[in-house]
Amino acid sequence: MAPSKRLNYIDALRGTTMFLVVFGHILTFSLGAHHSFLSNLFLCFRMPTFFFISGFVAYKAVDRWSGALYRRMVGKKLVVQIIPASFFFCLYYLLLGKNPLTFFLAHGFQGYWFTFVLLVMLLIFFTISWMAKLAKRPWLQDVGLVVVAVACAVATPLLFHNDTLNNFSVNNLCRFFQFFTLGVLTRKYYANVTRLLTGNWAVTFTLAVFVASLFLLFHPAVTLPKSLWWLLRLEVVGYAGVVLIFAFFYRHRAFFDNTDNRLVRCMLYVGQRTLDIYLIHYFFVPNQLSFMPELEGISQFVVHFLVAAAGAIVITALSLAVSRVIRLSPFLGHYLLGAKR
Repeated sequence: MAPSKRLNYIDALRGTTMFLVVFGHILTFSLGAHHSFLSNLFLCFRMPTFFFISGFVAYKAVDRWSGALYRRMVGKKLVVQIIPASFFFCLYYLLLGKNPLTFFLAHGFQGYWFTFVLLVMLLIFFTISWMAKLAKRPWLQDVGLVVVAVACAVATPLLFHNDTLNNFSVNNLCRFFQFFTLGVLTRKYYANVTRLLTGNWAVTFTLAVFVASLFLLFHPAVTLPKSLWWLLRLEVVGYAGVVLIFAFFYRHRAFFDNTDNRLVRCMLYVGQRTLDIYLIHYFFVPNQLSFMPELEGISQFVVHFLVAAAGAIVITALSLAVSRVIRLSPFLGHYLLGAKR
């Protein structure tokens, strides 16, 4: 049975994942380290985990769906996902001196792709769930999601070189829908999944697969066929990373229920403001940092990690400060950040 109350460890996991998003953007845009091992390491499972969490919190049992709920949920998500992202997208490129509409038509969503892709995933999930309710076949929810997820995963390699579709993140929709589905099914079969994760063999096996896959992917002495390399990077490491990080937070859930701990309160607050941080943080991520020294090996890894971690803390704090100001107005908080009225 799915848990009925808000789970602190899920908020903490969501906050950690959002921090890794900011961390990764500093590596990519500020340090130019998008091809480094550090960047690739987090990239393998960062967004899969984000979509896994999105599916987890989106789950609703089939018997709850009705025409009224379907319309209400679709209308709510259209407002929350489209208006805030569109506003901040336009503002960001206006500040860069570009025409947002012209830029959008030429280059697509760019950094704001997540909100639009998640909207499509939610609409797919809502529609499948409502159809399962209408057909009085609850199992159609699972089957429908899995069929769409498999079809999307199969289509992903075919989209790598389609610039038109990729500008509008069709590739990301196809690549990550399987992880959204995994999140939905994990929430639905919560007791069974968490029972499995409390056993040592499952986590140990997953950790072994994760480490072995990273070795095969990034060790300079290993050369893999391109198809196998992409399979490991997109699927194996993605699933293993999601399982490991979810298992870690689930096993330490008692720690995240201790809201007297200042660190826990910070993590929960970040987890409850992930959309705000995502929308705002681009305004604070600096372009290429010219003062960074040219380093290699362990020194480069350490410097990149420390600079990106420190920068992510500062930018997350600045984003939350701006969010707090915007939320002083209930109207702006609702339409710009998706806050409840």
